[in-house]
Amino acid sequence: MRKVFLLFGIFLVLSRPAAADIGVIVLEPIKTLGYVTRAGDVATYLSNVCPDDSPVRMRLCRPDERGGVVSKHTSHGRNGEYDWSIAPFDEFVYGTAAADLAPMISTPQLRDIVHGARLDRTLYLFSIPTTRGDDQRIIDAFNRTSNTSHFNVFYDNCSDQARMFFSLVLPRKDISDRTNGLTMQTPKGLAKSLVDLAREHPEFQLRVERYAQTAGAGPRSREVLFPMENVYRNPSFAPYWFFEGFREFAAGAFVYHKVFSRFSVPGAFVRFASPASTGLSDVQQMSYAREFERLTGLHADGKTGARLFKDFEARGEFSVGELGPGPWMTLELDGEEVSTGLSPAHIGDGDSRLARLILAAAIDYHLNAPDQRRASAREVERMFQLLRTTTRNRNDDQRRAAERAESHLPTQPLLLH
Repeated sequence: MRKVFLLFGIFLVLSRPAAADIGVIVLEPIKTLGYVTRAGDVATYLSNVCPDDSPVRMRLCRPDERGGVVSKHTSHGRNGEYDWSIAPFDEFVYGTAAADLAPMISTPQLRDIVHGARLDRTLYLFSIPTTRGDDQRIIDAFNRTSNTSHFNVFYDNCSDQARMFFSLVLPRKDISDRTNGLTMQTPKGLAKSLVDLAREHPEFQLRVERYAQTAGAGPRSREVLFPMENVYRNPSFAPYWFFEGFREFAAGAFVYHKVFSRFSVPGAFVRFASPASTGLSDVQQMSYAREFERLTGLHADGKTGARLFKDFEARGEFSVGELGPGPWMTLELDGEEVSTGLSPAHIGDGDSRLARLILAAAIDYHLNAPDQRRASAREVERMFQLLRTTTRNRNDDQRRAAERAESHLPTQPLLLH
C-alpha cells in the first residue's frame, strides 16, 4: 500500500504543469530621440525559454538557466536582417553572464565594454505565470517563422511583437491599448493593459519588478509616457504652448490622462511590486546615511558619489575578464596602481581602498536618488554588507601594518584577496 501512495505522489508531481513566467520589459527612454518621444522601448521576458545555441532559435531552459529576453529589430539596426533575437536574461539586463558579475557602478568608458540595458536606463518587468505548455507553444510558433525583419513603427513595432507573445498564452484576452498610443501599440500601453487585466482578474498574479539604472556618471533615463502625455509633460514642447490650437490640444490631453486614463509605470510598480523589489523606507534611508558616514567618514549628500564617478571616468582604466572574472577597474591611489572587481562577487578580490571608494560612490548615489531611481532595499543592504566587510578588511590591514612597523620587521606587500 505504501508503494501505491508513493507512485501516486510521483504521478501528481510529474503531471503538474511546470511553472514559468512571461513578461513585458519596459525600458525607459534614453538619448536625444528618447527624450523627445518619451516612448521608451519594450522586450519580452520568458523565464523558461532560452537561446538554442543561437540568438535566432529558442528552446526550453535547463534548470541552471534564468530565462531569455526577446527583442525586435529594425531593418537599419544591429541584426537588422532578423525580425527578432533572444538573449539570456542576465546578459540582456546586466551585460554579464550572471547578476553577481554585473558592475555596481557605470561610467561612459565602462558602458563601451559592458552592454547591459541596466547600465543605460531603468527597466520595469511586468510578468504573469505561464506553463511549460505555453512556453513550448511559443517556441514552436517562433522557430517556424522566417524571422525576416518587417518592422513598421505604426503596426509592427516592438510592442506589437510583445503583444503577439501574450496572444499565444492568453488567446482570449486582448493585451492591447491603441487608444492611448494614438493607434500605435506602445510600451506604456502594454503595461497598462496588463495592470487592467490584473485588476479585473487577480488570479493572473501580476508581479512588477524594477531594475534601477546602475549608479554612475552620465545621463539618467526618463519615465515612459504616452504620446498625448508627452505634449504637456515634456519640456521640449514648451515653446509650442504659445501657439493657438496646440495649447488647447495639450490642455485636453492633460484632462484626459489625469481624469479618464490615469496610469504611470512607477505607480504600477508600487501597487504590484514583488517583495524582492521593494524600495527603502524613509527610516531605512536615514539609518543607512548615518552608517555610511560612520564607515567612510564621507558625507551622504549625493555630491560624494558625483565626485568619485567623475574621478573614476577621468583616471580609471576598465577591463572585462583580464584581471579577474567580470568587469574590473584600475586606478592610481597613493602613488601606486591598484585594481579591484566592480561586481558584488569580486569587489573584495582586489585592493580594499579602491573597493571602499567604489562602494561609497554607489551607496551615496542610491541613498540620494529619487525613489523611482533608487535600487531596491535588498540591493542597498547587500552593498552595505560589502562595505562593512571591506572596511573591516581595511582596518585589519592597517593594524597589521602598524604592528609590523612597531616590531621593526620589514613590511611585506599585502596580498590582494
